[in-house]
Amino acid sequence: MEPTSALTMQEICTQIAKEAGTAYRGPSGTSKSMLPVDKDDLQDIKDVVNAGIRSFMADGPPAGWQWRKRILSVAICGPAVAGVADAADATSITDLTLADTYTVNDEIAGYWVYILTGTGAGSYAQIATYTATTGAITVTEWLTDNGDPGGTTPAATDTFVITKYETINGDVGRYPLPEYFGGEVNGVPSYPKNSSSYGELRWVTESDIRRLRQMSVSTGDAYLLAIRRYEPDSGLSPKRRYELLVYPDPVDDTAVEFSYTLAFNKLDIESGIVTQIVGDLNPA
Repeated sequence: MEPTSALTMQEICTQIAKEAGTAYRGPSGTSKSMLPVDKDDLQDIKDVVNAGIRSFMADGPPAGWQWRKRILSVAICGPAVAGVADAADATSITDLTLADTYTVNDEIAGYWVYILTGTGAGSYAQIATYTATTGAITVTEWLTDNGDPGGTTPAATDTFVITKYETINGDVGRYPLPEYFGGEVNGVPSYPKNSSSYGELRWVTESDIRRLRQMSVSTGDAYLLAIRRYEPDSGLSPKRRYELLVYPDPVDDTAVEFSYTLAFNKLDIESGIVTQIVGDLNPA
């Protein structure tokens, strides 16, 4: 069963199109109402839906909609492990000296590898497999610095770092936040229960942390946090992303938690009429 109030974007747009008289009812005009197939009519409907959602969000109670108050937990990690590639290609990177640090096969599967300098500088990927005897890492594909497919393939002599959790450019003082985070935090941050780290966390401006890191790179239990808009080195990204800054650089793997206000991406949908079907829809 599904609540009658749980509507998809398609259902909302179709209902509005019915009221506006622009719903598509098949070539004979007798079919069940569907999304408009005229692109201008559909765009008008989408604009109405998104405007309605913005109006609803803005018309909340004085303290805001409580269902938008969520808790975000961000995993932060200890020092990165650095290396120099002996070889690399579109799906792997090898450094025999890694065997001195990681001695078990697939010990770092799920970790992240970031190319710092050389041919693939700025690219990164999540590690799929690891062979301890050769220091060989495999990845599915290299990503650009804003997380999109199409990163530059690294080569031998490229330098890299490995971190346990996703960071920005392999920097354990910087962490990407999810796209649904809109930049608004509420209340005091904290370490989760039973964390290996302890102490009071507090919000500061990003310039405070940037200034401290310019003077020296310290390590220890993080106690200062800041949020800022993430801007990839390669240029402005079409994605709305923020990053979490922590100071000093963590020495242990842990997490920080804080309350935030949920944000929404603009809703979109497309429609049309099939003009050609290629292949057999019912193969033997």
